[in-house]
Amino acid sequence: MANRFVEVLNNCKESIRIYLRFPRPKKPKEHSQTSFSLSPGHSSRPVPYPSLVGARNWDRLSERSCIKFKDVPWTPTFASVQNTGREPLNIVLRLPARKRRAPKTKIVKVLAGKTSPPLHLPSLLQKRRLKSLARRKAAKVLPLVYIGPRVGDPPAVGSLGYEDVYVCYECGKPIVFRGSPPVPIHVG
Repeated sequence: MANRFVEVLNNCKESIRIYLRFPRPKKPKEHSQTSFSLSPGHSSRPVPYPSLVGARNWDRLSERSCIKFKDVPWTPTFASVQNTGREPLNIVLRLPARKRRAPKTKIVKVLAGKTSPPLHLPSLLQKRRLKSLARRKAAKVLPLVYIGPRVGDPPAVGSLGYEDVYVCYECGKPIVFRGSPPVPIHVG
């Protein structure tokens, strides 16, 4: 199951380190590894199960039965839209409002046979139209399964490993903040 999210429970008597594999921002073919430590009897925040499998230390922890999984219900909130029709597709997004400003809208144009950048599904203004196009096979909705459930406080809308994911004010794509001072980085 590609969009399976789990909480990892440490079943051992000592602390363990869990490693996750995630696509690097702007380089979708390469993967970066994120890790976290779990004390005995503690559980993690929701993480994507496919990012655990095959990561560093995975085989050793699986053989020792040090970890248990608890499934977390989750429907991806970011997806790309693939235009399988013959006509260009215009997708209207409501961008998040900055402080003391009205929200803006943005039109994302997807040419025939092309795929849109990752979009925040709750920000779509024409959800029914997109569902209708998907039913008629004129468009495909491709969820981003590595962006998980929101764990941080709003305005965070999801998580990427142990980082909060936000919606960009300018383009509506998913971003994370890294560094000091925090710098927004587009993911997906």
